[in-house]
Amino acid sequence: MRYLGDRLTDIIRHAFSPALLRDKAPLILAAIAVGSIGSLVTAVARSPEAMAKVDPLWQTLHQRVIDYSAQAGLLLFDITVSGRHYTQSEDVLEAVRITQGQPMLAMDPEAIRQRLESLPWIKHASVERLFPHEIRVTLIERTPIALWQSPNGSYHLVDPDGVVIEGGYSRFSHLPVVVGDGAPEAASDLLAMLNTQPELAPRIKAAVRFGARRWDLWIDGFDPDGVQVRLPELQAEESLARLAQLEREQHILGRDVSVIDLRLEDRLIVRKITDPTPENTDEGSPGKNTVPGKDKSQARPIDPARPKTNDPKANDPGKSTEKDARQPQPSPAKSPATGNPDAKNGIHLRGPAQDA
Repeated sequence: MRYLGDRLTDIIRHAFSPALLRDKAPLILAAIAVGSIGSLVTAVARSPEAMAKVDPLWQTLHQRVIDYSAQAGLLLFDITVSGRHYTQSEDVLEAVRITQGQPMLAMDPEAIRQRLESLPWIKHASVERLFPHEIRVTLIERTPIALWQSPNGSYHLVDPDGVVIEGGYSRFSHLPVVVGDGAPEAASDLLAMLNTQPELAPRIKAAVRFGARRWDLWIDGFDPDGVQVRLPELQAEESLARLAQLEREQHILGRDVSVIDLRLEDRLIVRKITDPTPENTDEGSPGKNTVPGKDKSQARPIDPARPKTNDPKANDPGKSTEKDARQPQPSPAKSPATGNPDAKNGIHLRGPAQDA
């Protein structure tokens, strides 16, 4: 076993010799060296007893590969990042966890990828070594499509997959607000339905999900300034088209109305602004597209620009918490030549942040 270790050490030393480095062949030879080690280890590791002897040898040889590669100059000095819109540079550096001058072969790209994908904004990440001195990180960040108002009144961004993005939202207060259990998961389908009526879609400020079954829409404003439109559980898209037609022909949304109930196919129920509000504001007449007595939630959307919470600092775009302030603000773009001034452990993050 000692003879095997000596032979493999000779292979490693030869792979990273200065003469071969001058010939610009270190990577090919390193691959040959590592492949030779793997083949030899596999050949002798035919039993638990052999593996018990080989494992320490493998660890020793692995470290020797790293040491000789470092002596040959394969050291990290730069990280290049692309696809970064909202993730802060310091969060990327924290996830990468490397230092300037660290051996390139000592880094685990898969572990780095997993840590990057644990960050709130990052959906996918790829990490690759660019020998002799650089790591390239490619990010695909989540795209917010809506604001979810949680039961306690706080706001969180939602992406097309229904993933709730923790962090601030002040840059996205223009997005529609969704409220209720199951609203984040159903937000993508809701927006797809709303986009079938492009003249109405920009006017819809919020949507409340009832019983994971159906939606109430708030048009041209939030409670109590907007018009509440109750959609049925089934054939909601057809009902929305019906509303769009009524708006084109009769301008119904501009009239003195506070609620338009579309849950029944054969009639339209309209409540004027001056009408008294019934006890159960979501109770309706029975019909095949509504379940009487089921929609008893009093959830109401709150304008994210004017939050109504007991905590004056909560959800205030002008008074973001430290956690909120860290995430949504894109870093100022820097040219690749000057790099980014944010650095950690001597490592500079290169590659400009891109505004969404």
